[in-house]
Amino acid sequence: MFHHILVCSDGSEQALKAAYMAGELARTYHANLTLLTVFNPWAVGYSASILNAGEPADLPLQPGYVEEMEAEIERRTRDAAGKIECRCLREMGHPVDQIVNVALRNHVDLIVVGSRGLGRFKSQLLGSVSEGVVHHAHCPVLIVR
Repeated sequence: MFHHILVCSDGSEQALKAAYMAGELARTYHANLTLLTVFNPWAVGYSASILNAGEPADLPLQPGYVEEMEAEIERRTRDAAGKIECRCLREMGHPVDQIVNVALRNHVDLIVVGSRGLGRFKSQLLGSVSEGVVHHAHCPVLIVR
């Protein structure tokens, strides 16, 4: 039924639950599993005007912090998935866009994401990642609560 499953993780409790489900599905269907982490620079203080001007942004991050954070997310997500063999990918940009693009490029049959409560007001302004993926994905999306 499924040959290639993409699980998306930011290391949150919801994402780890999604990883557990993705691992179970990958084992059940003998599917390939790809783990995706997306670093969104706008979420940590990048200035849109600086990015548009092509100048380096002054981030309050230590060198190597993002890579360490992504490695820790990958480790925790692999553990949650049951230490099943998986390929890890790291992307930068808007999470919905990157998830959908990676799924297309890699011929994914199923995208698994965690649900996340942003709160009524914030979600009306921003929308959630899982909602955006559902609306733009070319394949089925499983949202795990």
